[in-house]
Amino acid sequence: MGADDGWYFRLRRRIDENNVWYYEPFIYATGPLRWFRLHYYFSILKNDGSSSCLVEGFTNFENRFITGKRMSAEEWLNEENGYFTNGGIHVEYGLYIDKFLCQNIWTFNFFDPLFGSQQTMNMITFHLKSEDGGVKNFYCHKQLLIFYGSFCETKGNMVIDSIPGKFLFFGEFLELCHRSRVHLNCQSSYYCLFYAQIWRLFNVVQLIDQIMQRDTLGTKWSMSSIIRTRHCLTDWLKEQESSKELAEKLKSLILEEMPGEAMKQFVRFFFTHLNEKY
Repeated sequence: MGADDGWYFRLRRRIDENNVWYYEPFIYATGPLRWFRLHYYFSILKNDGSSSCLVEGFTNFENRFITGKRMSAEEWLNEENGYFTNGGIHVEYGLYIDKFLCQNIWTFNFFDPLFGSQQTMNMITFHLKSEDGGVKNFYCHKQLLIFYGSFCETKGNMVIDSIPGKFLFFGEFLELCHRSRVHLNCQSSYYCLFYAQIWRLFNVVQLIDQIMQRDTLGTKWSMSSIIRTRHCLTDWLKEQESSKELAEKLKSLILEEMPGEAMKQFVRFFFTHLNEKY
């Protein structure tokens, strides 16, 4: 859960201040120590199908465990309470990581389906396939793409298939869309621009452009990323000394894959340098 292993559920037996033994639903984690924001609930199901002892809430999970309602052994064993079904008990529980702290920045959980999404129908599933046939899913609230205007409001949860082999840095891309990522590197900028332009998230393209322009110092952006931006491309063209120099750098690019806006800027550059001498 949340891209981490080591989550366990059991009934925990404890003794209270009155020396009475009690049992309580108990979830704990043994994986890497990270700060989580958890949404959880517990419910004891009776033999008539009804639910009781509901416990629901949020926690930052500092103690690495959460518990449901405690009940004494006598309460569990009392047949009139109806907790036993065919000699066993049924405990229903739900657990979802809303966000987690990474390098002092709170980021969303894109690795698990949204809490209650089967009832609220508010989720997008990005179904990503690798070139070797593997599958990886990412999840987020569908208001994300509706907010950016690339998708119309639809009823029910949405499933979006991506191009096979193109899911590197997809988590970073979703963080950008949620405005929880403020830095990119050469590789991540390329893939994030790729995703943003596939789904026509122009506000995200503009955000990536701003980040690249701000972080230019000490970073060598790839041409495949620069041509997909506006301001970074303009700044980069100002650094080119001649049309001959630009032509040499463009030889490595596939013209059919070049965005129209970049093509316009290159044509404008060549026209303004027609009279230069080599």
